Amino acid sequence: MALSEVNITPFPLPLSTAKRLISRVCHSTFDTALATGLRVTSMGQYCHNFSPQPWVKQQSRALDVAFTRLRLGHTTLNAHLHRLRLTPDPHCPWCRSVPETIEHFLVQCPRFHSQRVLLRSQLIALGVPTLDLPTLLAAAGVHPTKQHAVLRLTCVFLEKTGQLSRLGTWQPSTTTDTVTAVTRLRIGHTRLNAHLHRLGMTDSPHCRPGALPSLTPQNICSCTALVTTHTVWPSSTHCLLFTHTGQH
Repeated sequence: MALSEVNITPFPLPLSTAKRLISRVCHSTFDTALATGLRVTSMGQYCHNFSPQPWVKQQSRALDVAFTRLRLGHTTLNAHLHRLRLTPDPHCPWCRSVPETIEHFLVQCPRFHSQRVLLRSQLIALGVPTLDLPTLLAAAGVHPTKQHAVLRLTCVFLEKTGQLSRLGTWQPSTTTDTVTAVTRLRIGHTRLNAHLHRLGMTDSPHCRPGALPSLTPQNICSCTALVTTHTVWPSSTHCLLFTHTGQH
């Protein structure tokens, strides 16, 4: 290829111009890659690039947290918790047959119909005819002068639903002791004799009654198979869950 056929920017190039060109190329490349990734996430429904998004800082931290979670797609709604295996049921608490997704909560759930009717009328008054996730969570397609007003209306809707505490923080239905016990069993750092013996904290690795005051059958999956006492098996997680019959 002849040198004349190659598009070469003449040098020397001012440093400020070079920085602008590099920044433009990097932004374009990143936007292209990000758009592909966002298409397969809930975030992609209302955010298509990494350009600054309209935002209204709230006076209430609970509202700020809830709104941020909804925008990111990492919510405490049942559909998301079920995907993380933190709840057995993905369905809406009121509809019972429909997964409780962000779209269902904001746009579809009949539980909040009256609040949604008011929100729709307020949006129409602003000249915004759409009621969907891109509009409610990012004011997409809305004139810049009206974006903050749209986001404020979304926040008012969230407050009127009475679900801020639920949207902001997930509370497991089990007790703290149960969560701690299950977590210890999952990672293997228990107070069972086999583990304590390995750490040099007990003389015997064998199972014996009363060795584990913090882990009871009620804590561990409400096991009902614990009926007699073993004294020879190592007191391991497998023994406790599948073979031990010393407590009931």
